[in-house]
Amino acid sequence: MLSSLDYTYKFTNLSYEKSVSKSPNTKKISTRMLSKNNQSRSNTKRGLLNIFINPLPAQVPIKINRSTKIPNSLFSSKNASRKLKIDSPLSNDRKSSSRFFKIGSNRSLNLSVSPKNSSLPSEKIEFPIRPIKALLILKNDLTVYEQGEILKYAEIYYVGKIENKLKPNPEKENYGFDDKHADYLLSKNDHIAYRYEILNILGKGSFGQVCECYDHKNKEKVALKIIKNKSKFHQQATIEIRLLHEMREKDPQDLRNIIRMKNYFSFRSHICITFELVSINLYDFLRLNNFNGISMHLIKCFARQILNALDFLKSQQIIHCDLKPENILLITSQKAGIKLIDFGSSCFISERLHMYIQSRFYRAPEIILGVPYSPAIDMWSFGCILAELYSGQPLWPGECEKEQFLLIVSFLGLPPNEIMFNASRKHLFFEGEMLKTNKLNDGKEIIPGVNSLKSFLKVDDCEFIDFLMKCFEWNPIKRMTPVEAMNHPWAQVGEQVKGSFLEKKFRKRLL
Repeated sequence: MLSSLDYTYKFTNLSYEKSVSKSPNTKKISTRMLSKNNQSRSNTKRGLLNIFINPLPAQVPIKINRSTKIPNSLFSSKNASRKLKIDSPLSNDRKSSSRFFKIGSNRSLNLSVSPKNSSLPSEKIEFPIRPIKALLILKNDLTVYEQGEILKYAEIYYVGKIENKLKPNPEKENYGFDDKHADYLLSKNDHIAYRYEILNILGKGSFGQVCECYDHKNKEKVALKIIKNKSKFHQQATIEIRLLHEMREKDPQDLRNIIRMKNYFSFRSHICITFELVSINLYDFLRLNNFNGISMHLIKCFARQILNALDFLKSQQIIHCDLKPENILLITSQKAGIKLIDFGSSCFISERLHMYIQSRFYRAPEIILGVPYSPAIDMWSFGCILAELYSGQPLWPGECEKEQFLLIVSFLGLPPNEIMFNASRKHLFFEGEMLKTNKLNDGKEIIPGVNSLKSFLKVDDCEFIDFLMKCFEWNPIKRMTPVEAMNHPWAQVGEQVKGSFLEKKFRKRLL
């Protein structure tokens, strides 16, 4: 086992851009989500944390003077302090959801500024270059603000054209780089950290934005997640980075169907994380089929991989906390391989901060009732996803939490006493042992346990129904685990999925 000192040493050699000046002969440490969710799904609240931002250039009055180097002790144990700081590529050290598309989609957003001209300089320049050289030969493409900012970067890979850039204003919040929602204002073909070229916006959510970028250092496209410039989102982003780093360290061969973080840094008071660029999410995959559901064989292919990821998370004492179709992405547009994404709500079991989590349609009853939760909540969400993949529609699409609970009760009956005993929120749904109401918002009355999955889904596969019911066990202790699920008779077919191709009709639609 590595000592904390060894682990710290390993972390300092992570593959992100080191923010120190290097001579031309110095060997550099070289440094991989998400498609967007248009459905109105609830987003979790996050607590506060101080995030320190790099000082601004001398030309602009400095409002905040903060450092951004992550303390080495952060990764020495799972109980390390949450007050970490995000490292920066600077040479003197400083929403409902997130999805990445490699292909076009009617869910992608248009940028407010989208010039078509290439932002490369007309003269041929061999990048990377030193900031001083950039000032000499690219000054006309740098704002006054950037002429000071660029000096803090060790190497320059891309600057963009002046006509694509934001014009800083020291009288505005964050010098005019943010909109009223604290999101960074993105302009097509502008740069992020003098390395990434903005190509398209892929999605927006409560956390911030995700855009497709070209990494001019590594010569590849990436998905870049830009967190809102607010402390509560900074806190959760630092936790997400920590979890992603931990999982990357424990899965070096990339075998566990988890999205891989490539790099992270701070840029103009925003935490940024880059990931591998993958294909569409399973919600959009269903949309391509007009929400008619997909074949049982393909569902099994996806299920085996999701279980592989959930088993890995459980082994690392991690709870995803927001498993849903939007957070499961196809790796390519041709094969059935998938990756689990968006760890912005996730936590270690020993460090659960929030009691109210998960998107409503996939929310486990222990969250609704206020019972202490565990990785079993992810298995509940997993069952909901499988039912939705089969039917094409959410299994329990409650318009509010009251409806969500009543819909579950209509299939599973009332929760057992062992669950109600520890339920801190039972007063919201019960008066004594009776439901406060059995009516949905449309006036329809709910009878506990009257509905059945078999008749509702119109499926004759008894093994599939048994599999789902084991995911929908009221008691999380009795709920099926990922390993038990992989050994269930229903899940035995379709084990070899990495080379499996999507059905021809889907491959054509994804081209």
